[in-house]
Amino acid sequence: MQLTNPARKSRSKGSDHLELRAIDVFSVVAETGSMTAAALKFSMTQPAVSQILKHLETDVGAPLLDRELRPMRLTPAGEVLFARAQRLLRDAEQLYRELHQVSEAKLQRLRIGLVDSFTSTAGPQLIKALQQDVEQLLVWSGIAPDLRNELVRRDLDLIISPDPIHDVDNIHSRRILKESFVIIVPDSFSQREGSPSLAHLASTLPLVRYSHRSLIGMQIRKHLGRLRIDPPRHLEFDTSDSVVAMVGEGIGWAIVTPLCLLQAPAALSRVKVLPITCAPLSRSLYIAYRNGEFNGMPERIADICERIFDGMLSKLQQVEPWLPQHFQAE
Repeated sequence: MQLTNPARKSRSKGSDHLELRAIDVFSVVAETGSMTAAALKFSMTQPAVSQILKHLETDVGAPLLDRELRPMRLTPAGEVLFARAQRLLRDAEQLYRELHQVSEAKLQRLRIGLVDSFTSTAGPQLIKALQQDVEQLLVWSGIAPDLRNELVRRDLDLIISPDPIHDVDNIHSRRILKESFVIIVPDSFSQREGSPSLAHLASTLPLVRYSHRSLIGMQIRKHLGRLRIDPPRHLEFDTSDSVVAMVGEGIGWAIVTPLCLLQAPAALSRVKVLPITCAPLSRSLYIAYRNGEFNGMPERIADICERIFDGMLSKLQQVEPWLPQHFQAE
């Protein structure tokens, strides 16, 4: 820890900061009159103690010890520093204890953002589990680009979304889920043996799209573009329950993920779920947060999410026996 003197102007010698560790070593030497005693207390050699004191004197810009006397005596500058050092060290120790207690105690507030497909599926169980760790829990739901902006602006402390935010300094992300995209068609859709190609579906039924402003919508559009498939843009929605409901009403087909399917349980009986066998596509969900903040909370949330996702496997198997293979918690 460094203590900076903002009033110090340029000098021919001396530094603009003091090391708390060096002050602690100096205090022991001042109390005992012995560098050997300080070396024993801090588990270092006597030359190392002497070097620390010399650096401290350089930082202060004045000698602190009169080494010509036996035992050593404090100089006027040393007396001033020693008089202040005891209180400074006590305050620093108290500050450390308080900060440690804060890091171990229940968080006073956590502002968390959840992408829509997560909010209505895994969200309730996550929030219930976090209530024992957080005094005030504020939850926002939305699309990935909005959540990203709110995290960067510090309007949110942590988000769960498909965006890893690798391009922003001091924001770390951890993947918690990888899932493959699947096709959904109206239950009345007649198909030949096997799963239809994306090109065939695009030429047969209208594509019910995710909004172009959502990350999942952009990902699907880019994938279809790489395959040179460009269905007309007639219908676009921000949320998965709307997309699945439209397909259930026979309006068209869509590309979704297993988690998105679970967001619309009422419409599942009216759709067929098919794998994408040619040119498969997948997405991941990440916890994104700032480095060094909310110590241990991202790991705690990741553990909770893993248990929640494992519990979803039986629900996905009821939709289609092969569907859990396309849903992997990490």
